[in-house]
Amino acid sequence: MKINALYYLELIKHPHRILKFISGFRAVGGYCTICGKSTFFLIIRGVLRGNYLCVNCHSRSRNRYLAKVLCDIFAIKKPYSLGNFIRSLPDLSVYEAQASGVIHDKLKFLNNYSCSEFFNDITPGSFSSNGTLCQDLQNLSFRDNSFDLVITQDVFEHIRDPEIAWREIYRVLKPGGYHVFTIPWSRDHKTVRRVRLEGENEVYILPKVFHGDDIRDGLVYSDFGYDIPEALNTMGFPTEVYYNNYQESKLYRIYDSCVFVSGKM
Repeated sequence: MKINALYYLELIKHPHRILKFISGFRAVGGYCTICGKSTFFLIIRGVLRGNYLCVNCHSRSRNRYLAKVLCDIFAIKKPYSLGNFIRSLPDLSVYEAQASGVIHDKLKFLNNYSCSEFFNDITPGSFSSNGTLCQDLQNLSFRDNSFDLVITQDVFEHIRDPEIAWREIYRVLKPGGYHVFTIPWSRDHKTVRRVRLEGENEVYILPKVFHGDDIRDGLVYSDFGYDIPEALNTMGFPTEVYYNNYQESKLYRIYDSCVFVSGKM
C-alpha cells in the first residue's frame, strides 16, 4: 500500500501514532511518577493494574500508583517522581522486599536503602552468589525499629503465613514508620486461604495457582479480600487503602490500582 507524505507528516505531529505504527501497540501520553518524565505508555495485554507500560522506564500502572502514594504520605511536592522523593528524603531508611524492578532501580540511590529476595536454599540474612541479600518476611534478620519505610509489591500472596510476615514488618519498622504494599485482592469476597498449614506440611484446599515470578515458582497461598484492612487494624497495624481516582488515571495513566498503607504508631 502506498502511503503519501501527508501521512508521515501527521505521524511526526503525533508521536504516540509513531509508536503505534512501529510497535503495533496503542500508546497514550501522560506523566510517569517513577521516572518523572512526560512520556508515552504502551497499552498491552493483561490486567489494567499491570498495564500501560512507560516507554522510558518500563513502569506499569500499579508501580506508578505506589510511587504516587509514597509522594503523598511523605508530603513530596509536585511534580511527583521518585527522583524528587530521593532528593527530599535522602537519609530515609527503606527496606524493599525485592532486589529488582523500576522502584528498586530508583530507591537504591537512597543512603539507607536495603533490599532482598527470598531463596529456598540460602539462610535468611546471608547473601547469594551474586551478592543479593536473602530475607524471609516471616523471620526477618533485621533488628527492631530499623526502618522508616518497608515496601512490598505483590509479595504477600506468596507467603505461607502472611500474618506472621505482617507482624515481622511491624517489628522492624520505627515508630511512625509505614509499610506500603500492593497485593492482588478483591473487594467482592473475603480472603480465601488456598493452602492449609499443618506444621511444616501443606494441604492444598484449592487447586494450585501460580503468578509469574522470575526467581521462584510463584505459588499463591492466599486470595486476599475486603477483610484485609480490618484484619491488620485488629493486629494493631492501622491500615488505609488508597484507590486511584479519575484524575490520576488521566494524568499518570494509573488504572484499577490500589495501595495499602499500614502505619506503626
